[in-house]
Amino acid sequence: MMVTMIGFIFVFIWLLMDTMYFSKPPKPEVSWKNNRIPTTIGSNCWQGSLKGSCVDYVYASPWDMGLRNGSVTVEPNSTITIDFNKKPLDGSLQVAEVFEDGEEEFIEVDRNKMTVPAQKGTYVYMIYAKWDQGNPNYTFSIKVE
Repeated sequence: MMVTMIGFIFVFIWLLMDTMYFSKPPKPEVSWKNNRIPTTIGSNCWQGSLKGSCVDYVYASPWDMGLRNGSVTVEPNSTITIDFNKKPLDGSLQVAEVFEDGEEEFIEVDRNKMTVPAQKGTYVYMIYAKWDQGNPNYTFSIKVE
């Protein structure tokens, strides 16, 4: 009886963890000077331990996707940090600046940190990262002043 109860508890905890943690793509924590910068997730497929799913999000463009949560004002040449609650595969974290015409240009990311441009303006960035379970992407926007 005790073994059955322990087994039931184990299965319940595993299902709960799979539903809450493993079945969804990790969320990035993007920050500047301890200020959180909101991100927007793009279309993605993710394979949890029990089930997989694909989600399609419709945005007018990657630029619009990045502006969805507004822009956070930052200082020129400052550093933005990108962390995940689950570490991506080594070497897979990339960031691209997204332009209004949809073009992208990859920028340097060193140990999950990137440097903000010196020129004033609004900038949108796309975060790319890979895990064994999938490779979602995210956008965020900053305003350099």
